[in-house]
Amino acid sequence: MNYTWYIIGGVAFLFLVYLWITYNKIVNLNILVERQAGHLQAHLKKKFDLIPALTDVVKGYSSHEKGLLTEVTRLRSQWGAASDINEKMKTSKCLSLLYQSC
Repeated sequence: MNYTWYIIGGVAFLFLVYLWITYNKIVNLNILVERQAGHLQAHLKKKFDLIPALTDVVKGYSSHEKGLLTEVTRLRSQWGAASDINEKMKTSKCLSLLYQSC
């Protein structure tokens, strides 16, 4: 009996099964990649949507910092212009605690 054609047919069948399994794996991996890309895009959109709120917070904080910097500059000038040690100590205390009533 000649088994050559059976062997060639079996090898061809195994090769086709291998190709089929490999193709299915590639399709499944492609689906997983697209799904992960969708998740990533959703997260990036969330972050992008939070930017206006962050901008508002920064604007509010910058106005606070501007007032604080103005007060520190005023107190430093007041300390430099003070002639008496008591005035310098009071100004220094106001500068270190940043009292609003000073």
